Amino acid sequence: MVRQLLLTASAFALLGGTAFALPGNNSEVLQDSSDNLALIDQSLSTWGASSGVSQTGDENTAVVTQTDDGSAVGSVYANISLIDQTGSNNLADVSQDSSGAEDADSALNWSGIDQFGSDSVASVLQSGAGATSYVTQSGANQSASIDQNGPGYNNSTVDQDGDGQTATVLQSDTAPDSALSSWIYQSGEGQIAELTQIGVASDSLIAQHGASHYANVNQDSSGEGTLDSVISQTELANVAMVTQLGAEASSVVDQAGEDLSATVTQASDGGGVLASGVYQSGYANTANVDQTGVEASSVAIQSGEYQSATITQISTGADAMTSYVEQLDSDNLATVMQSGEGHVHSDVMQSGSYMQAFVQQDGYELHSTVTQMNGSDNVALVEQMGEFTNSHVLQDGSSHLAIVSQMSGMPAMSSVVQYGASNTAIISQ
Repeated sequence: MVRQLLLTASAFALLGGTAFALPGNNSEVLQDSSDNLALIDQSLSTWGASSGVSQTGDENTAVVTQTDDGSAVGSVYANISLIDQTGSNNLADVSQDSSGAEDADSALNWSGIDQFGSDSVASVLQSGAGATSYVTQSGANQSASIDQNGPGYNNSTVDQDGDGQTATVLQSDTAPDSALSSWIYQSGEGQIAELTQIGVASDSLIAQHGASHYANVNQDSSGEGTLDSVISQTELANVAMVTQLGAEASSVVDQAGEDLSATVTQASDGGGVLASGVYQSGYANTANVDQTGVEASSVAIQSGEYQSATITQISTGADAMTSYVEQLDSDNLATVMQSGEGHVHSDVMQSGSYMQAFVQQDGYELHSTVTQMNGSDNVALVEQMGEFTNSHVLQDGSSHLAIVSQMSGMPAMSSVVQYGASNTAIISQ
């Protein structure tokens, strides 16, 4: 709520300050009743357009249309809209188009929507050079949609507090100097967040606190720019899906409890580094990471209960590929598949319960370590195909079985250490 107050205060300062250069079309609407309706059309403006709408009561509707390109006034906001609604059944719709501008710095769309009450719907469409949008919603059954497209810097923030939130953000900008940034905050039950970014450089943050979470991020830079994604989810149903297609990509998924799941897919055709980190804690777990590129690194850490973790890494070059999987007590299972021409490294650490771990490596300079401690059913299968292979398996208790296969025309090294119980070690070189 502090974030909402700060955003609202800065918005009113913007409307009353010098960022908007007069002359221009200025509109202010204040309504305090029920069934409030405000329709603002500033499509004829050529010197900048600003609109402020404040509605208090139930059944509020505000629709704002602005199409100034800012060319007559220089480097200021061409279109500014602020909507503040308090009550139930709020609807806010903003459409801003500054696409006539030749310079991204000479025309910026700015939109702010604050909705307090149940059953709120906010929709923002911004086209043209440069766009900034924020939506804050407090109450039950909220929906926010932001669509930004055009050259320059596009920024969006959605902040939802209450039950039943849905946030959908689409940002598209393929200009060489584009930059896309989006933040989504959700607190309460039944959240859904979906974010798509298409542009040379993109960064995103989704934070969900509360109950039934779901988050999906899709970033595509057409093999040119840098992509960054962070998803943070606290207790309960969780699920997080990330897809990144670009020259260089970084993804972090942090989940802290209950059903959990996390799927990360990264692909690079621009020679950059792919990095993925999945951090999960207690209950059903599952994490799948798929990386295809010149250089890749992946970390998957799981703690407690059913667990699983599948990491697939395919290198299209000769750079390093590394994978680390850590699983603590419960049903465990980790499968790692790596293929590459550079240094290929895999570490799997499992502690307690049913365990298993299958590692398959193909390429050059292969290194695998599997550590299974504190006992139960164990099993570790390692297959290495390539030159200079190195495998270490350590099993500390219970039913053990370790099979290592190394197919190499160059030196191969394998060690298997097993402590108390059924044991069995098979090494083929």
